Amino acid sequence: GGALGANTNWTAAASPYYVTSSISTGPGSILAIEAGTTVYFATNASLTIGGRLLVNGTEQNRVRFTGPPGAGTTNSWPGLVIRNTAQTNILSFVDFEFAGTTNRSLRVESAILILNSCTFSGTTRPYLELTNAAFGIYHCEFASLPGSTMIQGNRIRANGFAIIQGCRFGTTGGLNDIIDFTGGQRPGPILQILDNVFTGASDDHLELRVAVGEHGGQGV
Repeated sequence: GGALGANTNWTAAASPYYVTSSISTGPGSILAIEAGTTVYFATNASLTIGGRLLVNGTEQNRVRFTGPPGAGTTNSWPGLVIRNTAQTNILSFVDFEFAGTTNRSLRVESAILILNSCTFSGTTRPYLELTNAAFGIYHCEFASLPGSTMIQGNRIRANGFAIIQGCRFGTTGGLNDIIDFTGGQRPGPILQILDNVFTGASDDHLELRVAVGEHGGQGV
C-alpha cells in the first residue's frame, strides 16, 4: 500500500501481486504492468492513478485485476480510479473481475483513457464511470449485469474524444440502461458509439442526454 515511486514496473516474473491496502501514483509517475501479470486486491484496497498507467497485456498473456486470492465473490474489492491527469492511460487485454465494493470497476475523472480488448465481470455495480474524460473503448466485452447500468458518463473533456467501438454488451436487469451518458454537443466533441453488439437490456441500450438535469433523454 501507500504511494508508489516515480516509475514502477510490475512484471509477470514477479506475479502475482497482492495489494493489501490502497495504493496511489502521483503526477509525472508511470505504473507499467507487463503482459501475463495478475494483481489481487484485498477487500478495502484500491488503486488510484494520478500520473500514468500503462497495462500491456496481449491476447495470449492477459493482465488480471481481481479480488483477494481464493475469494471469487461478487464485489470483493473497490476498483481502479484514474483521476486528474493529462497523460494518456492505456489498458490492453485486461480482465476486471469482482470489483465494486464501494466503487465502480473503473472510474475515470478528468483524465484520458484508452481501453483495448478488456473484459468486465463479477459485480453488481457499473463497470465504467466516465466524468469529464476523453476516452476510447475498443473491442471490450461486458458481461450481463443484473442490478446496474454498465457504463455511466458525464461530460467529455475539452478538445477530447469519446468513442465506444467494436464492443459486446450483455444484458441488464431491473430497468437499467446499457450506456447512460450526459453531455457532448457540437461544436465540441460528441459521443460516438460504433459497430457494437447489444444483446439485450431491461431498459434502454443508450440513454443520451445533452445536459445535466435533463429528464427523459433520448433512449434507444
